[in-house]
Amino acid sequence: MKSRLSIALFFLVFSTGLLCAFALISQQFLSVSLTEMQDKRLLELAAYLRTEIELDHGRPVLRLDEEPAAGMRGATIQIFDQHEILRFEYGHLSPRSLQTGFSDYNISGQSVRVTSISVKDHLWLQLAIPNDEKLRALVAYGNMLRLFLPVALILVCLSSFYFSGFVLGPIERSLQELRGFLVDVGHELRTPITIALSNVQAMQMDLIENRIEPQRLEAAERAILRMNRLVEDLFLLARSENATVTFRVETLDFAALSRSIINQHEEAFSAKRIALTFSGAQALVKCDAEAIARVIENLLENALRYTPDGGSVGVTVEQKGNTVLLGISDTGIGIPKELQSKVFERFFRVEESRDRHSGGAGLGLSIVKSIVELNGGRVWLESDIGKGSKFYVEIPAAA
Repeated sequence: MKSRLSIALFFLVFSTGLLCAFALISQQFLSVSLTEMQDKRLLELAAYLRTEIELDHGRPVLRLDEEPAAGMRGATIQIFDQHEILRFEYGHLSPRSLQTGFSDYNISGQSVRVTSISVKDHLWLQLAIPNDEKLRALVAYGNMLRLFLPVALILVCLSSFYFSGFVLGPIERSLQELRGFLVDVGHELRTPITIALSNVQAMQMDLIENRIEPQRLEAAERAILRMNRLVEDLFLLARSENATVTFRVETLDFAALSRSIINQHEEAFSAKRIALTFSGAQALVKCDAEAIARVIENLLENALRYTPDGGSVGVTVEQKGNTVLLGISDTGIGIPKELQSKVFERFFRVEESRDRHSGGAGLGLSIVKSIVELNGGRVWLESDIGKGSKFYVEIPAAA
């Protein structure tokens, strides 16, 4: 909430400056445009009147049959001789001396726009028109801005507070995931570090007493191997999630690779009296052999961890059109439907106590998902409580 308010305040201050600048610039632009319109009106009127000037016994006069409807309304007309002496005047809103160019004057409390041009017989025609219409337009525009700006600022403030949620939402979720990730990593590392440290300290005491118990070395070794596996998993996960990292792609037989990895794990399955079966024919794929081998290993280890003694695990590999499908089924505890969408998240465990005891860090399936997707495939599962689970990996077949 504090971050959203800060962003809303920033946008409010920024928008206030922007809107104020817009108001000033637009008002100045309007003033310039209205002034140009007045100047154009003065020039048109001057061009019309210069043809109506005559000399009557050496004195200039203006011959007008009738006043133009729009051109001369409110205008002051003056004619000066070559010595800049006023010889003729129509109206009263004009300076008493000849002015050159375009300029604004205040005559008797009223603002006027004045200009002069040279006409025949060395005479000067000077015209002045009131600025009333221009000033009224500027006042009206200013009043409109005073009403518009507060409403606009309120809308900007509300919309910035609302949309800041969309901006901060992903960032806050990422930060929350990072905090959770660091907590999980710290928790995972704390247990093996504590085990290793306590055994090393005990061995130090054993050295004083001239005896060393082998089981302490074994416990320390297991703890260190657990930390090493966690670090390797984190590195592989970061590598697989980094879009800029490229894997070594090669053509390989997915069925043969699966058979080889199963052979490596047969002893572990036999120790739990779990029947491990495999069926599959040659199926060529183009992918990173080491990364895909890790996918199969993680899925097998997951099945081994969750399948009770005396259960069964089946592995199948088959080619379906342009894809190769790997299926690994077990007769384990199953996964509740409400948790199935979370099993591929980092550090997620269906049963915390079981995974802690078995040394699982909750990264295996997350690594599986990242590697498979990086190789252009997808992974999903089907599971029923008490009946077991089946994980599917589908990747493109080699052309």
